[in-house]
Order: sequence, then C-alpha cells, then structure tokens
Amino acid sequence: MRFRFSNAPFFTFNNPIYVKYVAEYQGDIVSEAPLGLEKEMYITVINDKYVIITKRFESVMEDRLTLANNPFPSVVYIAKYCIYCTLDIIDFNEKVSINPLEAANINDVASNESISLSGKGTVVGIIDTGIDYTNREFQTSDGNTRILRIWDQSLPRETTTTGQDSISWGTEYTNEDINKALAAQRAGQDPYSIVASKDDIGHGTAMAGVIGASGFDPEIKGAAPQCEFVVVKLGRDLVSERLTETKELYDMASIMSAINYILDFALSENKPTVIYMPLGTTLGNHRFNGILESYIDDVCSNVGVSVVNSSGDEGEGRNHAFSILEGNGDLKETQLYVDSQKFLMLDLWTLKPNKVSISIISPTGESSGTIPALFKQQDVSKFVIEETEVLIQYYLPEDLSGDELISVYFAGLKPGIWKIRVYGNYVLDGRYDIWMFSRKMLKGATSLTSPCTCGTITNPSTSRYSLTISNYNQNNITVYPKSGLATTSIQAFEIDVAAGGVDVKCIFLNNGRVYITGTSVSAAVAAGAALLLFEWGIVKGNDPYMYSNTLKSYILRGTYRRKNDIYPNIEWGYGILDLLGVFTNL
Repeated sequence: MRFRFSNAPFFTFNNPIYVKYVAEYQGDIVSEAPLGLEKEMYITVINDKYVIITKRFESVMEDRLTLANNPFPSVVYIAKYCIYCTLDIIDFNEKVSINPLEAANINDVASNESISLSGKGTVVGIIDTGIDYTNREFQTSDGNTRILRIWDQSLPRETTTTGQDSISWGTEYTNEDINKALAAQRAGQDPYSIVASKDDIGHGTAMAGVIGASGFDPEIKGAAPQCEFVVVKLGRDLVSERLTETKELYDMASIMSAINYILDFALSENKPTVIYMPLGTTLGNHRFNGILESYIDDVCSNVGVSVVNSSGDEGEGRNHAFSILEGNGDLKETQLYVDSQKFLMLDLWTLKPNKVSISIISPTGESSGTIPALFKQQDVSKFVIEETEVLIQYYLPEDLSGDELISVYFAGLKPGIWKIRVYGNYVLDGRYDIWMFSRKMLKGATSLTSPCTCGTITNPSTSRYSLTISNYNQNNITVYPKSGLATTSIQAFEIDVAAGGVDVKCIFLNNGRVYITGTSVSAAVAAGAALLLFEWGIVKGNDPYMYSNTLKSYILRGTYRRKNDIYPNIEWGYGILDLLGVFTNL
C-alpha cells in the first residue's frame, strides 16, 4: 500500500462547507496542485487515473465544478455530483424467517465433507458504516480479531497510530492495533482509547455478520466464518445531508477512495478479495459507463478481486419515469408532485443521437420557457410566485457516454404539481428517462406521478463486471417489491442473480439482534458465497486464476430458476443464487 498525494487540509474532510468531486486526469496532476490554492481548491490523488478535487461549497445554483472553472490542466473529465445511500428496513421485533444462507444452499456446501468451505484465506472488504470490532463474532476462538484493517474516514487524521501512509484523511487501524484494543477491553480498560472507530448506525456490523460471523451464536453464523475483514467506515456527505435534510448520505469520492484502499490491500497481500458495496444512487444514465461503474470494472479486471453490489431498494420509490417522443417537434410531459420537498435534483437522459429540450411549469402556471438544447447551455429560472429557483444544465453530449444529459436543480421548492415538458429537437428512437433523488431523500409524498418500476436499479450496480444482486423473499420465493429492477433495454447486463433478503436475523450494536430487509442483505449473502468460491478456486487451487467474470459465470450457471419465468429478466436476473447448483454444474 502506498502514499496518495493530497494537499487538502484535514479540516476540509467531513466538513459541511466543503464538497468533494471525482475527476479523471491525464498528466502530472501533483505538480499542478498549487494552481488551485487561490480558488481554495485542493487535490487528493486516488490512483494514476482519478483524483478528488475538494472545494468550498457556497450555492447549488452557482457553485458547481466544471472543466471551465477547474484550475488543473491535467483534468479531462469531472463527474457529476451524485449522492449515495441505503434503504434497508431494520426491525427490532422478532421474526420467523428462513435463513437466506440456507435458501442459497450455502450451509450445505460449507458442511459438505468433499468440499468443506469456510472462507479461510479470503478477505472481504466492506464499505459501509463501520464495524463493531469488539463483537465476539469477528474474532477467532482464541480472542484475536479477524479484522486486518479499519479505515475510518469519519475520524480526524491520527498520526500516532501505525500504517497511516496509505490514506489521505481519516484514521487507519491495523490488526495489531485492534488486538491491543481487545486486550485492553479484557483487562477492564476502554478499547476505544486505542481504536476509536465505532459503528454508530449498525448497518456495517450487521452486514459483516451475514458475510462472515464466526458462529459463536449458530443462529447468526455467516456464510464465510473464517474469512478476514478489511473495513472502511465511510465519511458522511455533510453537504448533501444539509441540503436534503437527510442523514446517512455518502459521496462518490469517499466510495472510490474506499474501493481503491481495499484493492491496494488485496494486491499487496495477494489474497483473494470480495469488495462488498451496498450503497447506490438513483442518478446517472444506468448504462454501465459512469465513472464509478467504469472504475469498478477496472478493479474487477484483477485476478482474485470481485465487487458485489446490491440492486438497491427503489422499486417502489416512484422516482423513475420514461416516455417516448414520436418524432421531431413532438412534445411529452412528465409531472412531478412536490409535497414538503425544498431541494431536489433530477436527471433526464436520452440516448445519442437524440436531442431534446425542456421547460419547467410551476404549479401556478409560470413557465421557464423552453431552454434550447445547446452546447454547455445552462439557465437559472426564478419563479416569482413560488419563490423557487430552477437551474437547468445541458450536457450535450455528456462526455463519457456521448448521450444527452439534462440536469435540473430545484431550490426553495413549493408544494404542488410541477411539469417537465420535453420537446423533440432531433428524434431517432425518442426514448428519454428521468431519475430523481432516492426515496430516502424525498419528503412526504414527493414523487413522479406516472412512475415506472423498470430502471429502478441503482448505480453503480450497472457496472459490467461486478456481481449485482436483487432481493427476493426467501420465505415464499416471490420478488421483494422494493428491490430495484433492471432497465428493459439492456437487462442482461445489469442484475445477475437474486438472493434472499427479507426479515434476516443479524448482529447489531451492543451484541444485539435485529431483523433486516433489503438488497444490502441479499448482496451480503452473495458476497459470502463469492468468498467461498474464491476459497475453492484460488486458495485450494481448483481454479487459481479466477477473475470476477469467472466468478459470475460459475454463479449464473448454478442458479435455481422458477418455472414459467423467462431468463434473464429485470427482477431475478439469471435466477436465484444456489451455491450447491454451482458445484453440481461445474
């Protein structure tokens, strides 16, 4: 693991007035770092292709980072800002439910004498809310931790602990640090005086348990009880939390840095590693070519490294709609009902070479007028009666995809029906899609009035080479209605398989137990299965050069499929995860 250059002051991280953008660069970005100081812009290098640009945030309407106002000549692309979250349901009331590991035949495979898998020799990288490292389920029988590293992005930079050269902010703790903390706890002392990282929310701890709990409590034994952990506790996106009045939000910069941190560890230690990433965003074009999706595909090109994503829980979010323009000059209208929402972002995407323009109509009938679709066109409309500002920004084309993107930002929204009128300037197939905030950030009944459940899969689950998991109810073998669905046009490239994720008993904070429902659980089940396959293939030498796509092929070939369904489909992908089926169909 190696040092990543950063000239960003530590106080700019985890700060509600500083925002982090991800950019692609070509050249000597480090030598250009001083060029941003006058504008109070700083760089933090992720790797030899991507960099974080940190800047002071003032206003949604005026303070976006673009290539035009970027001071670094080596920067060739700046990712549009996206907000990430999870939507799992946590219930403290006891449930009666089938263990999803049993539903996926993971326990049968693990206990099979001729196969006998436990995850030994493999690593799971968890990008989430942290982990309760004091929990017995993340320790060996002799009381040592199974956690190799914790990078807590939310903590201040700590220079007294070991191994800090591999991170640019936050605090890193090693296996040795954690064992010292556990020894202090056994001696009646405060372990957090040594390793200060805490999972204050519990989601990361719960998912780590599904993947790899040791099984001291047999009811919550994980899929890979002898795997080891590298954990990144993400720093929260305090700017977005302030704007949306929503907690537990995260940004792309923190997520990409976390993935890169785990990748560096996997390559330096030469251990097969599954990176578990349960977070998603509804924004983006959902065609596997966004900057984070492309980076994940790069990560998955390494032998023995795979990324497991969840398809998200936006199936009933009412935050996606699409329509089809019939020809040049055609007009379509999408309506947005606003409840108590104050701030809102939405994206309209149409495939190249389509070209469209839009106008916004307020509840009182005031119009922005049609904003022409021109290169780098943007317009701020002020609606007098509603006292609302609307920024319309055209990306014509959006650089990575070549498609047209229209981003719309609403500030000071007022309740009522807002109308988005779409005009066909140049129409080939005429389809356009609108995605807006995750359901978690939508206030009250705010929603699109004619939503479509297809295309509710979240990014970066649309990456080509990662393993994307949807959720089904393992108790009755039906689709979980909130599970994000693939788009109809490219469904075969999105959801891979479904795994059980309804009312699953999990570890929680303070050695508690909860029942969690959501695609994060389904992805955790699949991540555990992936670890066992890496153990069988790489650690035991049956397939020592397994790539992520190799892993996917094994899993897809082994799925259980319901009768009368056509596969692949937008709900189940290629079928239901069945680890026993994988070995049956080798």
